[in-house]
Amino acid sequence: HSIVGAIVGFGAVGISVDAVAWGKVGQIAASWVVSPLLAGSMAFVLIISVRKLIFDHENTFERARKYVPMYMWMVGFM
Repeated sequence: HSIVGAIVGFGAVGISVDAVAWGKVGQIAASWVVSPLLAGSMAFVLIISVRKLIFDHENTFERARKYVPMYMWMVGFM
């Protein structure tokens, strides 16, 4: 955040407001909003699936041994 703000501020004040590519700045700012929302959504789906596939059954240890490798792969892939 601070580096982008510094570059935008320097470009706007030091050179001119027209020197800043405002479209790119908008894309960067949008990523600051979209990234946490997307991560939260993915975490929500992950925890719901863990609850339904593992915790909602009587033999949780057996089911964890079955599904944990898949979850490890998914988290590593993300």
